[in-house]
Amino acid sequence: MPEISGTEEPISYRKITDSYFKMGASEWEPHIINDSYLPDRVLEAGHAVGWTLREKIVTLMLSETGAKVSEVVELLIGDYRKAKRETEAMTFSKGSYGKRVKYIQFSPNTAKLLKHYINHERIKYTKCSKKLNDLNDNVLIFVNYRGTGLKREAWFYHWNKAMKYNGLKLNPHKARHWFVTTRMKMIYERAKDESEFHSIKSS
Repeated sequence: MPEISGTEEPISYRKITDSYFKMGASEWEPHIINDSYLPDRVLEAGHAVGWTLREKIVTLMLSETGAKVSEVVELLIGDYRKAKRETEAMTFSKGSYGKRVKYIQFSPNTAKLLKHYINHERIKYTKCSKKLNDLNDNVLIFVNYRGTGLKREAWFYHWNKAMKYNGLKLNPHKARHWFVTTRMKMIYERAKDESEFHSIKSS
């Protein structure tokens, strides 16, 4: 498929996936991606393998925003501090070449955890006492154990460790599919009829 389709390149280690559709009562039924408790299952697995607050926040933001891993992991202090609300952050998009062109929105609880991470957990690794209001706009929010910017590949290590623990063949990109699926389901359940569903979906 062409790049514009948004599909992923095949990955050799991902030959089998738990994200599939299964015939049931003559209808296609989505599994895993339609699991409303999927983020909880992922967080439970992360807790079991010793995830830090950093991994938890990234996972929450993925499931609450539908953003890509890089769009969350590579957030800058300025992306969050300059946003209109504490539950928002500016980020780049595919094809924007790093330019911040969109907002992602997350829950108040995630915002609270994010501020705690920046003002407390992050300081432990950077050895810098500066907090959210004093840090430079162009420094990365999420850092590794050496105090430098967290890399996308390094975050995948922690994700894969948790997935191996709970037996889920799930990559973070599926969080995007889960986000869209649950939001579409929510719209459908709230719509009074089919015409209202299509009206809300297109707005």
